[in-house]
This record gives sequence, structure tokens and C-alpha cells, in this order.
Amino acid sequence: RLDLAPAAPEDTEGIVKMAQLVKDVVQAEVDLGIPLSKVIIGGFSMGGGMSLHTALRDPDMHGLGGVFALSTFFAENSPTPERVAASIKEGKTVPPVWYAHGKADPMVKLAWGASTAKRLEVAGVPVTYTEFPGLQHDLRDDELMLLKTWIATRLS
Repeated sequence: RLDLAPAAPEDTEGIVKMAQLVKDVVQAEVDLGIPLSKVIIGGFSMGGGMSLHTALRDPDMHGLGGVFALSTFFAENSPTPERVAASIKEGKTVPPVWYAHGKADPMVKLAWGASTAKRLEVAGVPVTYTEFPGLQHDLRDDELMLLKTWIATRLS
């Protein structure tokens, strides 16, 4: 995005370029023999947003084992929820999302993350959303343990 606010426009050109870089890394793993369904992408803050955009906007990535996003959000004008909803209506499946946000995050407001998770759920994306009391724009052990369990379940 071009600013850290929900109403800021997305940097569409930057998203497309970064998504291609992520897709290239994923493809390199697939080329080594790892099934796409055993690849999970994710990230924290802007990395989480990029992971969501990459996994949900690109039909080639819909076979991913999952995507996780920590303390992130979509701009209000992001076309990603609508694009993924259209894909789902066409009968395509999308990877499940594990989404977490700190209730005390002063940088990426809780309401922004909760809104993004809700928009994805409404679009038909299987989302597991968890809020962590006291967590600011950071990571902590209980959050990472839940993420680890989710990843292990997805890969089993």
C-alpha cells in the first residue's frame, strides 16, 4: 500500500512484482519435487499482507497448503476479497488462512485486521482468526505455538 492506513490506495504495481518473486520461490520448491499442497507461505505485517495477496489473487497459488498472516490488513479498496470470491463462485478452491492479530497493536490497528479477516470469510475463504490480548505489533510464544500446530496439521 502507499500509506499505513485502510483508506490508502494499494501499490498495485509493487504487489504484482512482489507476488511474482514469492511465486518464483514457491515454484522453485515445486520444481524440487515438493507438492504445492505441502507448501505454506506467510508473514508478519507487510509480509503477511503480501502472502495473502499472492496466495489468494493468483489462481496458480490456490493449491498451496495454506497461508498465514500475522498483524496485517488489506486496504479498504483492495480487490483481493472480491477476486477470491469470484474464484470460489467458479468452483475453485483456495488455501486456508491462519490469521492472528494483537489486541494492543498500535501500528496495525486490531479493527483493520479483524475487518480483513471478515472480508475474507465473507468471500468464502476458510479463515482461522485469533486475537491475542496484550500483544502489540510483535510476535509471542503462544501465538507461534498455535501457528506451529496449524502448520503441522496442514502438512500432515
